[in-house]
Amino acid sequence: MKDYSIQNKRAWEYNAYEFWVKQMGVPLERAKKIRENPIK
Repeated sequence: MKDYSIQNKRAWEYNAYEFWVKQMGVPLERAKKIRENPIK
């Protein structure tokens, strides 16, 4: 991959993680909620 493609990929991955955290909370907190009510 070209350098700009690698940078773009990293930016998208970072933004996806930030979106997830804003919407769902950090992974450990979200996992706890899922374990409390897995059907929901």
